[in-house]
Amino acid sequence: MHYINYPEDFKQRVKNFYPNDKVLHKKLEQGDSTVGYLLDINTPTSSSLKGLIHALSSNTLDEFKSGLNAPEDKINLYIEWGKLYKESIE
Repeated sequence: MHYINYPEDFKQRVKNFYPNDKVLHKKLEQGDSTVGYLLDINTPTSSSLKGLIHALSSNTLDEFKSGLNAPEDKINLYIEWGKLYKESIE
């Protein structure tokens, strides 16, 4: 298994997007490279109906925008993981 020294800000952003995924949190803290797999299987390829409904039911414009940007933000986390992985093997 390959280990990655994840930056604290990266770990915190991942935990914020997946607050209930204790397995993911543990793997982040351990520097486990399988974090990438977990991010991959949890990364949407498009906005989900649930996400759109949440955005539409928001009380403010900022909440609405946040709801719509969530899938893109999760994709960006996965891309960032890829860069961290690449750096760790070079």
